[in-house]
Amino acid sequence: SPLLISVMPNAGLPDEDGHYHETPQGLADKLAKFCEAGWVNIVGGCCGTTPEHIRLMAQMAESARPRTQRPKVKAAVSGVDYLPLDDYKPCIVGERTNVIGSKNLVRWRPSSSISSVGTPRRNCLTGSSVPQPG
Repeated sequence: SPLLISVMPNAGLPDEDGHYHETPQGLADKLAKFCEAGWVNIVGGCCGTTPEHIRLMAQMAESARPRTQRPKVKAAVSGVDYLPLDDYKPCIVGERTNVIGSKNLVRWRPSSSISSVGTPRRNCLTGSSVPQPG
C-alpha cells in the first residue's frame, strides 16, 4: 500500500463478561513481529488495552523502523502495445478479436483484406478499451 499502516489491536477477545485477557507483554511481543517485519507505521491499542499495554508497546516500538511507503504500482495491459489502465474505470477487453474465440477473425487473418479490422474497430466503437488483436 502507498499509505501509512496503523495497527491498534484489542487485548485479545473479550470473555462472556467483557474482560480481555491478553497480557501487556504478550500483546507487545505479538506486535513486535509486525514491527520487525517492517509492516507498520503507527501502533496503538484498542479495546481492553491498559496504560501498561501501551507503555510496553511504545517501549517495543522505540527500536523499530517504520514501514517505508512504496510507490503505487500502476496496472497495465499489453499485447502489441502497452496500455496503462486508469484506476477509476474498468478496462473492457474485446474478446471477439481473439483468434481462438472468433472464427471470422481466423478466416480474415491469413489474408491481407482490410475487412479483418472490422471486428476490432467495432469493439473500440462500442466501448472496448483493448481490442486485443489476435
